[in-house]
Amino acid sequence: MKKFLLILLASTVSFVAICFAVFYSYKSFVLEKLRQKDNHIKEVWSSLYKESLERTLVIENLINISNCDRSSIDSTIVKNKSNRDPNKVEELWNLEYTTNKAYIQLGKCFEGKSNTKIKTDSLKLNAEKLNRIVDEYNANVLDFNKYYSIFPNFMFGSQEGFRRKKFFYLKYGEDNEEYYKQKKKTDKWIETGKWE
Repeated sequence: MKKFLLILLASTVSFVAICFAVFYSYKSFVLEKLRQKDNHIKEVWSSLYKESLERTLVIENLINISNCDRSSIDSTIVKNKSNRDPNKVEELWNLEYTTNKAYIQLGKCFEGKSNTKIKTDSLKLNAEKLNRIVDEYNANVLDFNKYYSIFPNFMFGSQEGFRRKKFFYLKYGEDNEEYYKQKKKTDKWIETGKWE
């Protein structure tokens, strides 16, 4: 009987040790995967941030060489340049949305002017590049959020400070008004619980 109890105890201890080893191996694997995905998102975000700042500077330069009414965009550009924070996705979205909207409104003033043609062409190329980066960023965020949301990944990740990432739905050089209205409705619904 004593021998049987010793074998049972040794088997139980071995089983528990194997379970802990598997658990910590899986946890380490999940955390490493989350770190990799997070680092990739940070790289893409850094590229998006840099390109969007470059776009803002080109728009500012374009305004300076044109004879367009500057009143609507000057304050927008100053606000965009001074309030940018690479760690705040939502705030940058609002700044970029406002700048993009002001640029679109001024677009008609730029059309057909020979001194602005090169700049507007470079802005169109920049917008295409930014839209590709935004698509890549959002795809990576979706991948991260899906992986993070799986049980028990979110438990491991939250212990290490990981959180779900925010998407950045903005189409540069295009009208984003419908998305903006929908976003405001959704934010209000989340805040108040009432859909309007």
